[in-house]
Amino acid sequence: MLKIRRETLKNIKPKIISWSALHRRHHELSDKHGDPHSPNLHGGNWRDRIRGLIHSHLTWMYKHEYPSVVHYVPDLIKNKNIVRVDRYYYLWASLGFVLPTLLGGLYHWSLAGALAGFIWGGVFRIIWGGHTIWSINSFLHCFGMSRFETEEHSHNFGPIALLTFGESWHNNHHAFPGSASFGLEWYRLARISHKEKKKRGQKLRKCICKKHFSNYKI
Repeated sequence: MLKIRRETLKNIKPKIISWSALHRRHHELSDKHGDPHSPNLHGGNWRDRIRGLIHSHLTWMYKHEYPSVVHYVPDLIKNKNIVRVDRYYYLWASLGFVLPTLLGGLYHWSLAGALAGFIWGGVFRIIWGGHTIWSINSFLHCFGMSRFETEEHSHNFGPIALLTFGESWHNNHHAFPGSASFGLEWYRLARISHKEKKKRGQKLRKCICKKHFSNYKI
């Protein structure tokens, strides 16, 4: 039985730690009933496919239930540093708007400069970054190439790697969920070398919550 203080759990809301729990649930039930953002659970005709893409890209964020952080991320909620970062999440998010606004205003010494900093350094950055990351949930579970045999519909798609710093090697990610590096060759962004891959071997398949990621095979 995990001994976790009530105060710690009370401060965990839909932020970093909850997102981590969602991501582990996605791996546990990927493209199966219970996956919070699968595009492949809405039917087979073209209308259902489009509806699934919209759900996995955007609407899942307010149509899903948050899984238990005690069950999925017990390691994170016992880490004081991670809990501290999570507790001040809205502060970090706010600084992502405030700092570009201040820097733009100071650099141009004008209200127009501050507004430009707010729009391009804050709003546009968040929208651009959000949609490129969400495309991994949606498009990469429908289109691309599958290099490894996994139990869901994950794919790799090189062009999106340029926008997501290598995150689009999504089939690699599902094949090796315990690895922080998704690219497997020198010319891929976020790569892991062949030597390192060989050295780590089966360890790449393991993660903190390994009981949820035991069904992947190459």
